[in-house]
Amino acid sequence: MVDTTADSDLLDLRKGRPAAGQDPVKRAQIIEGARRVFIDKGFEAASMNDITREAGVSKGTIYVYFENKEELFE
Repeated sequence: MVDTTADSDLLDLRKGRPAAGQDPVKRAQIIEGARRVFIDKGFEAASMNDITREAGVSKGTIYVYFENKEELFE
């Protein structure tokens, strides 16, 4: 009989934060920030900088999840 406990423990150690652009909580955080900015300023006046500030994420992070504000608005 083979002991798979060690293998199972190793797999548990590999779990960590999601790969870039794959964290559903971060994605929802960005979408919610965008929603608030779009409501407050309107689509045309909203900028990605406004959205990053409102969402509490960096500019690099927002672009990992969304290519532009049009994609965020969809």
